[in-house]
Amino acid sequence: MTQHVVRFNLKTLSRDETRKAIIDLFKAEVAGTGKGELTSKYDYVVEDLGELSVVLRRPAYLNHGFDFQVAVPGLFFDRDSKNPMVQGRLHPIPSHADLLFYLTDLKNRFPNLYPTVREELRHAFDFSSITIPEGMPTQNDATGKPFSSTIWILVARWLFIEQDITYWNYSGRWALYDALKTWQLI
Repeated sequence: MTQHVVRFNLKTLSRDETRKAIIDLFKAEVAGTGKGELTSKYDYVVEDLGELSVVLRRPAYLNHGFDFQVAVPGLFFDRDSKNPMVQGRLHPIPSHADLLFYLTDLKNRFPNLYPTVREELRHAFDFSSITIPEGMPTQNDATGKPFSSTIWILVARWLFIEQDITYWNYSGRWALYDALKTWQLI
């Protein structure tokens, strides 16, 4: 297996330009020559937040083509439970359900701070520059490890982009945005 680690800095672009930039990035990958050890694997470090980072992992295992997984190495989320605080099979790949769960927790525990988070989530959605809010509280992952809740703004940006890549011909980022609206998180 050939493991590649690449740092990538996305400039604030339009939805279409972002999609093209990500696809061009993936088009530069070295081809694998088979399964298992012959697979070409990539981790794209796209966001840094102190000791945490957001990483795009390829290949993704559920879809084909230009799909990727959004991971937060060092944190763990529970993909087998509707409540990510219940331990089961743990993964560093937050799901949409994890995003909804943690943002709801943040909104309920810090109602005075949440309007700022909401605004930054909107910026993540509409390709505006994101400003990392000061004084963001910590939350705990599925193992109890504390982390800055700021990570959810950055994860949301990349989940929106992932949905655009995977479902460009359908709703793209709008499906996740609508879920956030339904939960009154955006």
